[in-house]
Amino acid sequence: MIRHGEKILVSTLAIGMAASASAADLPSRKAAPAEYVKICSAYGNGFFFIPGTDTCVRIGGAARFDFHYNPGRSIINAATGAVSQVAANQDTSGMEVRGILSVDGRTETPYGTVQTVFRWRLTMTDGIRATSSPANFQTSYAPKEQGAAPGNTLERAYIRFGGLSVGVIDDEFSPMPSLFLNGNFTPGFTNGVKAIGYTQTFGGGFSANLQIQARGDFAYDSTTSTAVAPSAVATGGRNTYVTQLDTGYNLVGVLRNDASWGMAQVGVAIGNNSTSTAPNTTNNLLLGPQTYASWAISPVVNIKLPMIAPGDNIWLQFAYGHGMIGEVTGNSASNLTSDSSNKRALGGVQRVDTNLVPTNVTAAGVPVSYGLEDAYMLFAGYTHFWTPSLRSSFGAMYMRFLPPTANANGVGAGLNTQNGSATLWQVQGNLIWSPTRQFDIGVELAYGEMKSRIQNPTAAFVAAGSPGLNNSILMSKMRLQRTF
Repeated sequence: MIRHGEKILVSTLAIGMAASASAADLPSRKAAPAEYVKICSAYGNGFFFIPGTDTCVRIGGAARFDFHYNPGRSIINAATGAVSQVAANQDTSGMEVRGILSVDGRTETPYGTVQTVFRWRLTMTDGIRATSSPANFQTSYAPKEQGAAPGNTLERAYIRFGGLSVGVIDDEFSPMPSLFLNGNFTPGFTNGVKAIGYTQTFGGGFSANLQIQARGDFAYDSTTSTAVAPSAVATGGRNTYVTQLDTGYNLVGVLRNDASWGMAQVGVAIGNNSTSTAPNTTNNLLLGPQTYASWAISPVVNIKLPMIAPGDNIWLQFAYGHGMIGEVTGNSASNLTSDSSNKRALGGVQRVDTNLVPTNVTAAGVPVSYGLEDAYMLFAGYTHFWTPSLRSSFGAMYMRFLPPTANANGVGAGLNTQNGSATLWQVQGNLIWSPTRQFDIGVELAYGEMKSRIQNPTAAFVAAGSPGLNNSILMSKMRLQRTF
């Protein structure tokens, strides 16, 4: 017999069971499983899988602040020998701020890794760092506004698959790292070069690389036809007579060996310079289209010196170019001659060297023959770690420019005033403190001298005592940079 209380208990259990059965029949409202970002360790630190894909990516960048101080130097007019701009009327300081964003993506395929790299740089500048034009040498007490819009540079953007690389890639001709705050003396292109390249790896640390490079990325290969005032040699515009549409590429080959003691490589580049009746019709009308073969070679050695201190190493480089000045000096080789904003910081007579030099001109100054300019450089650099967080780099460079003989017509514009040979040397050293990983605080001093000559100088320049041919400069810089 079931008592009254037992009836209530049974009824309650029945209702609960019925409710549970009804709940089981309803659709589930549980949240979808969360998809977490997973670390990708196959390519080193910092890589992670893009959710939902098999692609690993690493995102990085940097922020940099530079402050420059260089004493002013008077600029001499090569035609008259007079001072065109006095040192007191020049900016002697300047700032440069950079922001860099970089992305490295990699995906495995049955045929190997596909790598995609992108690095973008924005720059704001002021004062002596603002521009390479004459406006850079403005009055210090009333500087013209500079840097209103940021400089926009695509440093790298390439696809690498197997040994093939295409896009804006590293220039393999010169593998030198950036040791100095004021810019390297050596050939090399911080911004990269547009190229198609292929690398073949052999045993024993040996590798070979072949690149087809766009010449427009090289210093001294611009088609600009206007000489920079006020002290440029009359016919010394940067490759005034070159038509790059006809000679747009250089072929670069490199043989390299990496070993426990360091590395050694030899790079060879070949190309050509050309003249044309267009776009410089006036200059080349008599000569017409001509092509001149050019070449360059550069051996490089890096030696590790752990017996002195961990991380210590020395770099040695030689470069020689025939009609390829850009492969000898690079875009920021020596601050005395580079095409950066320090190009005229040395003062004196401004040099605007060019691969092709008119060797004969008519009485009206129209070129009828050309020659190729030669250049060579020697460099040695040493990096020493005083402590794991405190290091210094020291460097010395010697460079020579050797233009062909410019024959004077002797009348009118046919005097054919041109740059003659030049000898340059520069030394510099820095001290860089890294209070934490990838954060550098550094200062640097650099000193350089140039001895220059002018072929067929004007009578007014000679009467003035040929001033401004021997000059020197002291440059200083402070930098803070954080990389992530």
